[in-house]
Amino acid sequence: MSRALCSFGKEHKLLTHRILIERLFEEGSSFFAYPLRCVWMVVDPVSAREMAATQVLVSVSKRNHKRAVIRNRQKRRIREAYRLNRHRLSSIPLPENKRLILAFIYSSKEVLEYAAIEHGVKKILTEIPKRLAAGAHLTLGAADPGV
Repeated sequence: MSRALCSFGKEHKLLTHRILIERLFEEGSSFFAYPLRCVWMVVDPVSAREMAATQVLVSVSKRNHKRAVIRNRQKRRIREAYRLNRHRLSSIPLPENKRLILAFIYSSKEVLEYAAIEHGVKKILTEIPKRLAAGAHLTLGAADPGV
């Protein structure tokens, strides 16, 4: 694989779109693949500079993991598992000018090793195309920041 295919740059992260993130959790579809909960949605791009077909948000609960070191380690493991396995999403038939947004929420109270996290990420990345093909997504609406 080329370096560009293996990177996980800013364009792949769903960081600062507060309204889009709120909308994802209000209107998005979700399912569980231990140890992760996935919330996902297909939307219009907010701006022209968003080039990635998929953007990801990673969250680890402070309630379950008090120490920031632990939370950051688990987030790194989830991001790495996604980065190495995101090629599974390349076959998704997204409608024209649409993109996929995902949220990975770590829900285990235990600190799991990378292999367990990667297994959950792989299950999620194989399940999403199945759900998209079945038409299980809730909305294909515009992600208008003014709403």
